[in-house]
Amino acid sequence: HCLDQRATVQQEVPEVLRDSAFRLRALATFGTLSCWERLPSSQKTLAQRFNLPKPPVTMAIANGDPPVPLALSAVVEPDQLREKLAQPLAAKISPIDGLAAFKSLCTKRRACLVVCYRSATTLRTANKIAAPLLEKHRGVRAVALDMSS
Repeated sequence: HCLDQRATVQQEVPEVLRDSAFRLRALATFGTLSCWERLPSSQKTLAQRFNLPKPPVTMAIANGDPPVPLALSAVVEPDQLREKLAQPLAAKISPIDGLAAFKSLCTKRRACLVVCYRSATTLRTANKIAAPLLEKHRGVRAVALDMSS
């Protein structure tokens, strides 16, 4: 959750995040960041770097991907938050369709798994095998390259 140190009013972390921090600890780590303070390395704020909306901002960050803002207006229970987090936290094999996609997804990673396939069945099998491994090794990006044509 983003806090704004420049704010003139007291900021509170949403109650559902406090409840979820304990109940969902096996799924994710919860915390707060100062998203509107300049980073020493780039002189930009996190909000500028990742084009975050205006406060309040709650976001999910996983798998080395950019932050995904979460809308928590209707979320009151940890199980509802678990459902919202399922998609952004899921480890997946991303399809690539050219060199530009490969560069953006793989070249800045220490490890990238390239799955080449010729049929949808082969890709589904690769997903079943790779998904548990990608869950354990979050820093690894997996991409799929269609070799059928």
